[in-house]
Amino acid sequence: MPGCTATLPAGALVLKGVIFGGIATACLLKMLTRNPAEEARRLSKWQEQDTKLAAEIKSDREKQLEAKIATLEAALKSSLKKS
Repeated sequence: MPGCTATLPAGALVLKGVIFGGIATACLLKMLTRNPAEEARRLSKWQEQDTKLAAEIKSDREKQLEAKIATLEAALKSSLKKS
């Protein structure tokens, strides 16, 4: 049949709208009402990671400086031997 269209009762459209709206509202409320204990744990975990990262960066910087010192000492010894 050309031009065949499916008909859907208006009540079904309203019911679908209410269901999808309810699901969207539930998801939004879930996002907005966070558990304070969970947030505290997450913040604590992030702070621990920040502390570890800062220690790693400090250690890496110390290693770089030690390598530079060793290079400079070797260059100094080499130049002293030549003179």
